[in-house]
Amino acid sequence: MARNASDTLKAETGVVLGFLEEAETWELQSSQFPSKVGGKPAWLSQTDLPCSLGCEKCHHPVAFLLQVYAPIVGQDRSFHRTLFVFCCKTPECYSPNDNRCFKVYRSQLPRKNDFYSYDPPSEEEPGANDSDPDVLQSGVKLCRVCGCPGSKSCSRCHAANYCSKDHQIIDWKSEHKNECGTNASPCSADFQKHGYLFPEFELLTEPEKVQGKETPCESDDTQKTLESSTEDGFGID
Repeated sequence: MARNASDTLKAETGVVLGFLEEAETWELQSSQFPSKVGGKPAWLSQTDLPCSLGCEKCHHPVAFLLQVYAPIVGQDRSFHRTLFVFCCKTPECYSPNDNRCFKVYRSQLPRKNDFYSYDPPSEEEPGANDSDPDVLQSGVKLCRVCGCPGSKSCSRCHAANYCSKDHQIIDWKSEHKNECGTNASPCSADFQKHGYLFPEFELLTEPEKVQGKETPCESDDTQKTLESSTEDGFGID
């Protein structure tokens, strides 16, 4: 059957487009190897996390912006590979041709590693987990506010960890002052209360495609088909 003259080829441009969708919380955890925007980083490696996450202009902590799961096919050491992007939340820090308010990190692991199963992750929601959400399985403590390594702790209760004094103050004003010293179970700070993190969404990607041109051979075939159809009594509107 001849192809309609209005149909054209589509070619990939090498550009990858990203689309945001809502997802369940468990689908954006590290064990699912997600690509996502906002919330806290879902760290790939559970050790050797970046510890200097400050804007080079204002020196305040940068916020997690997005991460992209981008494994390299055929390269075992990069079987799992994620790129993390952080940005400053101070508008005055941004100026043309100046990237000092951004931080980009790469994390990669071989298929056989100390943190994840050799087999692909389950597509079903896992059972309840009572572990502290701000402590990785490797024992690394995370900041309650941003999810980055937290080497500091509340001097009163020693149960809340932070990456900086800035985030300790944010958490104290929004939530921690009401629970500090109580017997409440450890939990992450509610980002909706302190408003520091970006809204969290799953990041889906697909190659960009553009309308391509017909090759000379295809154009000739189409023309012959149109002429034949006209001769047989079939016109084209």
